Amino acid sequence: MKVELLHVSGRDLDIAQYARISHGHLNKYSDEDNKKLLRKLFRLGHHEPFEFLNMIFRVECSIVAERQLLRHRVGISKVERSLRYVKLQDAGNFYIPPELSKETQERVKQFYEKAFKLYKELLNETSAQLARYILPLGTNTIMHIQFNARSLYHFLELRLQDHVQPETRELAKAFLEVLASKEETKNLYELFSEKFLKEG
Repeated sequence: MKVELLHVSGRDLDIAQYARISHGHLNKYSDEDNKKLLRKLFRLGHHEPFEFLNMIFRVECSIVAERQLLRHRVGISKVERSLRYVKLQDAGNFYIPPELSKETQERVKQFYEKAFKLYKELLNETSAQLARYILPLGTNTIMHIQFNARSLYHFLELRLQDHVQPETRELAKAFLEVLASKEETKNLYELFSEKFLKEG
């Protein structure tokens, strides 16, 4: 599993600047002033201005986790690698849950290898779009997905909970952690991580 933050449509501090229009304030404010207002908006649950910041991520995960991700349909857009056109080249494109015993992991690995072998045979006989039908749900996929800051917060709020499927929870953690990698989203990282660490 991998999450990379590819693009941010501005800075997280711009959220505060945009929010000031509700009080008719159009002047530019300092970063420190905007940071204070950003925290206040977040704390009070005034999340509407967070929709103005969009982020595009590159994500690699299993089809199972991808389906969980897509349950969050508001404020997101996605383009995914299509196995209708792309042919898998090796059997390393599968997710094996680490929670399984070593013995069971080995059995799952053998199953994946058999499925991949059949997949390769079918590619010699038919199109990729037909061969893909026999690939397991643990097959890894790659996508570009866009969240606005409000929809990302909602995703994290739901998917960082203890009862969530482990792979999906790890995926949510990866989304949270990658926010720290860009100057434009470091304040979001601080706000989101403080909330979830405190509640976790």
